[in-house]
Amino acid sequence: MPTDGSTLLERPVLDKALGALSDARRRGLVVVGAPGVGTSTLAHQVLERAAGVALTLRASAASRDVPYAALLPLLHEEPEALQGPAHALGAVARRLHALGAGQAVVLAVHAAQHLDSASSLLLLALTAEDACRLVLLTDEVEHLPPDLRAAALDGVLGVVRVRPLGRAALGRLVEARWGQVLPARSLQTLHRVTRGHLRSVAAVLDMADDAAPGADPAVRLETALDSLVWGARPLPALLSAVPTAVASLSLTERSLLDALALSGGLAVGTLRRAVDQDALDVLLRSGLVRLVEQDDTVVAPMDEVVAAAVRAQAGPTRRSRLLEACYPDGPPAPGTACGAGWTRWAAACRVPVPVRLAASAVVAAVEAGNLVAARATLAAAAPHESPEVLSLLRAVVLAREEGWTAAALEALVQLPALDLADADLCHLVAWSLQQTLDVVPEGGGQSWAEHLFESLTTGDRLRTGATPHGLRACRELHQGRALGAVALLREELVRPADGTADPALVARWRRLLAARLDVAAALSGGATGMTEPDPHHDAGDQYLVPLLLRFLTGEAVAAATVEDGVPQPAPAPWPLLGDLRPATATYHHDLVVGLGLLVRGDVEAARRWLRPVAAAQRPSELLASRLASVALVAADALEGTRPPVAEAEPVMARAPWVVRRCWTLLHLWARGAAGDTGATELLLDEGTADLAAGRHLTALRFLLAALVLGREGAAAPLLGAARQVRGPVAAGALPLATAVRDGDGDALARIALMAEDEGHRILALGVARLAHVHHAVPADVEHARRMRSIRARSVRVPGVGEPARVRGLTPREGEIAALVARGLPNAEVARLLQLSVRTVEGHVSNVFAKLAVSTRGELADVLRTMGTVAEGGTQVALRSIG
Repeated sequence: MPTDGSTLLERPVLDKALGALSDARRRGLVVVGAPGVGTSTLAHQVLERAAGVALTLRASAASRDVPYAALLPLLHEEPEALQGPAHALGAVARRLHALGAGQAVVLAVHAAQHLDSASSLLLLALTAEDACRLVLLTDEVEHLPPDLRAAALDGVLGVVRVRPLGRAALGRLVEARWGQVLPARSLQTLHRVTRGHLRSVAAVLDMADDAAPGADPAVRLETALDSLVWGARPLPALLSAVPTAVASLSLTERSLLDALALSGGLAVGTLRRAVDQDALDVLLRSGLVRLVEQDDTVVAPMDEVVAAAVRAQAGPTRRSRLLEACYPDGPPAPGTACGAGWTRWAAACRVPVPVRLAASAVVAAVEAGNLVAARATLAAAAPHESPEVLSLLRAVVLAREEGWTAAALEALVQLPALDLADADLCHLVAWSLQQTLDVVPEGGGQSWAEHLFESLTTGDRLRTGATPHGLRACRELHQGRALGAVALLREELVRPADGTADPALVARWRRLLAARLDVAAALSGGATGMTEPDPHHDAGDQYLVPLLLRFLTGEAVAAATVEDGVPQPAPAPWPLLGDLRPATATYHHDLVVGLGLLVRGDVEAARRWLRPVAAAQRPSELLASRLASVALVAADALEGTRPPVAEAEPVMARAPWVVRRCWTLLHLWARGAAGDTGATELLLDEGTADLAAGRHLTALRFLLAALVLGREGAAAPLLGAARQVRGPVAAGALPLATAVRDGDGDALARIALMAEDEGHRILALGVARLAHVHHAVPADVEHARRMRSIRARSVRVPGVGEPARVRGLTPREGEIAALVARGLPNAEVARLLQLSVRTVEGHVSNVFAKLAVSTRGELADVLRTMGTVAEGGTQVALRSIG
């Protein structure tokens, strides 16, 4: 359905409204829609296009009982008109006649549900003649005054409903505004934030343009949404960027709305105990509570805006009463679902959060990767209660956010003495050890967790359930020493547990070690049999590791639920503290899906998945974002462009080893695909080094990439790696490496055709070129034609840009190739280009060599397949034709 980019409306809605207004059988039009969905925009466009003079009035809830209140702007010059209906009708009619100057008048009334009965009768009387038409804007037909409601229900007034935008309509709107298609994940997030309310969509898009002008739409949107996270600094337009009836409210009503929304939909009866009764009655009359209770509105977590609104509404005593009204039973127990909501509410009301509850919310936020919310929670905690707990949590959040820095180490050194005889503190220290296992100095040395462990007394170390050898094994794995980690982890998992520790802590520690053993074993032999990552136990960056291992082996990620065609991983078991964007785990899944599509050669589909991930900027998403960014560079390189390939950022230095290795693989692949032969050599070197270190899985991927890019020396080590690894990639690499080692061109041709049939376009292209090097020409004519087609093509989407093989020719060679492909003999080509026949023959020989063809018929087939030459003509420009 087309969208009018200037009106932000679906054209059929506008056409229907104009048709109803111009219908001679009707007296006007009623535009129905919830506040913010675009009723005012529709009315504005209707008035612009309608014949005649347009006038606009607005009814007010405060003057609903005042006769003719809505029409006073038309009666102010004739005060005596208020003496009775006849006087008022005559005065308004004369005023409209004067304003219209002989033309018809279209009278628009906003908030028509607040019209007084006298005004509604007069408006109907005015439309008895064709010189006046009505456009009434209301939230529901049933809310109009009785006479206007009856006219609408009887068809005297046409009715057009403006509904919130659906996902598809929102996508068309964004495309019309930005000129680019928004990826499905970004579109899903935008719809979740705005609920399809047009006013909200416009506000968010304006915010996005201001936040990152000219950037990719996915980047613009993510940058704007960063301000919607609790604890972040909101943008000035934030209040208008969410679906509310804000435009029709006073400042006091807005404060009450913020209170309602922040409490999560507080019941009216409860709210009456905490706020001003008169103000509440106004709020109820506006219908706002109905909207909130029906979940037709969303208010994003706006810490500073909400806090200001609450402070403006009430002093400290009233804020405390408001908090008690929301939670009559007091603060919820730590770890409960409403704990995060209470924490946010208390923070906005400036009520100190008990440390136990704050600690529970911080743990949930860190496990969710929401470090911004974790910091905001710590800032709201009671400062003088359990200082050792707050110090420990601040140190852990700092270490997770910054990695191994002087500040993180200083926070560790300055921790007060910890007495783990307190069970709660013991559990918190054990959790802290698990969260900081990967905070390791770049040049080597003990991890942050190991330093914390050594700062404890011997008895307290035993209480945590952790062990020094287990901590060391995790560090070994983080630094890529997979074989050593496997031995240590297996030893730890069979070692009897000390009886001092809480069995629950021991079980959690062993579950973590078992997950790390899975990773270490997968690096040696593939990921087959690995369990799916658990977002609750595989916290932070470690959740990404098993997904990347499945990508490396070629195994599919477990099926996710689907929302409007967009796969969704299982919901996280923690509250996201109001962040309306997808969970971090969702971005991790999207990254792996995009990488899988990219290595198959489905570049455009890969981009749709990778762009939102590359745009993500939350601390928990930085690693996935950097991987997606370098993958997008590889996508550009595969399509023939030579984009700059950035070096690794500091954030990658503290990433788990598997993540760092995948970045290096994608980085070198992008350079190799762009024509950097040095990068192809580095792929071979890195793969050989991984093979020697027993990291067979990553060796397999590096060596396979080098081989597909044409480095035949990778075949022998690839064969050794593939024999040690289980999984689809290894199964396909074995026959390929064997064929290259044996120089079996026919086998390579069969592998190329099979890869093409299975949709592996990049693999098919690389193997087809290897087969040609070994002079393999299938006996079957159709197979031979397909092999030429595969060799000659780029992995780019057909018809986009200039094919890579033609770009390998000089301009003169391109001209000659195009003419030869049309069937011209060398002598004719020489005459046309004013060259000698010997020179043309030399160019033809070069063209045949560069395009890997041996006859003129093959050359024509290749150029035709690439879209460079068509039947009976050519698209290559000819130069110097005499």
